[in-house]
Amino acid sequence: MDNTITGAIIGALGAVAVGMFTVGYQIWQRRIDEKLRETELVMRQKMSIISDLVAYRFAITGGTKNTPQDVSNFNAALSRIPVEFIDHPTCVELYRKIGDNFTAGRFYELINELVKAADPKRKNFDLSTIEGVPTATPLPLQVVISGLVATTVPIQGDTSHPSA
Repeated sequence: MDNTITGAIIGALGAVAVGMFTVGYQIWQRRIDEKLRETELVMRQKMSIISDLVAYRFAITGGTKNTPQDVSNFNAALSRIPVEFIDHPTCVELYRKIGDNFTAGRFYELINELVKAADPKRKNFDLSTIEGVPTATPLPLQVVISGLVATTVPIQGDTSHPSA
């Protein structure tokens, strides 16, 4: 009879241990899944900025085909860089430099660094896919800071390419 009680106790303890291990493993796995989802969401947000910058890059010129909404969308994407890429000092530095003297080369360099920061699997972005950065003098960019709008001096464009 002692063997029966001992066996029952050992079995019960084993069942409790297996149950605790299972619950612990599920909690651990859930944390990993949440971290992966968060990482993917951040990557998607960053890639969204890059997509908007590339899609609306022609909006910074003073052409007749540009709408105020296009310029606004480009500026909104540009303004999100220091927030979304705060952990990437090179991206923030290039973002700040782009307003000093806009050139196609600086734009290419910024996009390339943003892509590398957003998705580390992409070592080098093929810049030829976004060739055709505007070379005309763009409209004045508007910078929105804490709800205030400040118009900056128009920036100059050129035809330089980082690989040229």
